[in-house]
Amino acid sequence: MKRLKSISRILFASVAVFLLMGGFCERDEDVEPVACFTYEPVNDIMPGDAVSFTNCSTDADSYKWDFDDGGESVAANPTHKFEEPGVYNVKLVATTKTFNSEMVQEVTTAEVGEAITFANCSENADSYEWDTDGDGITNFTDKDLYVYYSTAGTYNVKLTAIKGSDSKEVVNTITIIAPSVTACFNMSTTTANVGETVTFTNCSVGATSYEWDADGDGTTDYTTPDLSIYYLYAGTYNVKLTARNGSEVDTDIQTIVITTVAIDPTVYDMPVNWTNHYINEFDASGDWYEGSTSEYNASISGGVYNLTNYITTNSWYFWINVAAVPPINENYDVEVSYKIQYDNNYNGDGIFSCLNTTSFDDYFFKMASNGSMNQSTWGNKNNNPWADGYTYTGGNVNNYNKLTIRKYGTTVYFFLNEDHIGSVPFEGNYGEKFGFIVGGDSKMIIDWFSIWNVDTSKKSKVFVNANDLMHGKNLTAIKPAKRTQATQNQVKKSPTMEPSIKW
Repeated sequence: MKRLKSISRILFASVAVFLLMGGFCERDEDVEPVACFTYEPVNDIMPGDAVSFTNCSTDADSYKWDFDDGGESVAANPTHKFEEPGVYNVKLVATTKTFNSEMVQEVTTAEVGEAITFANCSENADSYEWDTDGDGITNFTDKDLYVYYSTAGTYNVKLTAIKGSDSKEVVNTITIIAPSVTACFNMSTTTANVGETVTFTNCSVGATSYEWDADGDGTTDYTTPDLSIYYLYAGTYNVKLTARNGSEVDTDIQTIVITTVAIDPTVYDMPVNWTNHYINEFDASGDWYEGSTSEYNASISGGVYNLTNYITTNSWYFWINVAAVPPINENYDVEVSYKIQYDNNYNGDGIFSCLNTTSFDDYFFKMASNGSMNQSTWGNKNNNPWADGYTYTGGNVNNYNKLTIRKYGTTVYFFLNEDHIGSVPFEGNYGEKFGFIVGGDSKMIIDWFSIWNVDTSKKSKVFVNANDLMHGKNLTAIKPAKRTQATQNQVKKSPTMEPSIKW
């Protein structure tokens, strides 16, 4: 009541101020909460042990816990005892006036060890003291015991029977044998940044299969013996390895803390989740125009797209009609893996994004080669190709190179083989087309082309397998590209002759 009285005095003294201000200030908008919790201990929880739950939720007004054994709590940070062995799905619901969020984690008690019953046959005693591990300390005062041992070994179990000032004791020995399967793994670190690779090395014994729950949500994420992943969101995660051999099962649970780092768009491997917007690996015809004239040739064969420009006066642009660039509020990468077969006019071959097919305004990125050296140029409608400040020397001569046009926020970034080499302001989408530029008297061979969106959905994936990489972007599967009948209106010659690089 002291705090309430103190507040009342403040309110009384400040009533004139509140009348002028129009009353109390309230939050204008109810923010959606995020439920989060950890618990201790994580391993070797015996029935009857106290488990402490630490609430790390944000923006919540109230909480409700369901311990999956009939027990509940509305405390922010409760302590609970699980009286029976088993696996419990503990759920925390974090609530505001409008929203709620929940998190579920598994808590396992006595998963290792066999239940041992000690039946007391003492006579004429009033009380009892049990030392179940021979360390000289009384562990229990019950008459009979039902206990579990989490560690293999030989233990001297002592029962002391007491009546008044008189006592007698008896000691028996019990041997606990380790299970045939022992789950074990080592972590490369216990703390890491978002986007930093963490390796979990399996040291289990006697197992034939494995199940990894990398974020503590109770779902098996991977079944490989070892694991290398990086996390996309900050937080504390309980990583669980389940090792199996027939009916024999053992688990090991360890905790890793992931901290937030600022995203740097000039770093190619940003710690974000990607989703596929469009991809074509040119293993079938469709989407892209195929045909031949006196001025150009376009064909798909052998898993590549071949584009040849026979004229020297202008570049040719090739695009598709089945997909457009993402909306201006999204962030994405436009990428190609290609090589220059020959480039006699040195206009450059490459890719474009956001092309307006009438004005030819776009964001462009292309490369020229003289057979012994590569030069790259990039920009938008505000600069000509090969202008001072928009060129770079480097790349794989006579081989495949990866070009990336990244739109992130208010800037467009350009990467050559995953190295950032330049940037220009993002001025919006001039148009919706993306595709290839083929300079005068040149031929380019395209291995694949793709657009990847930054996934901004709320925690659609908490982590990414560091080995699940395709063309530099993390996806476990790719949907086949939509195939359609390409038409010649997907090809257009540039209205003016483009400049050439001067070697």
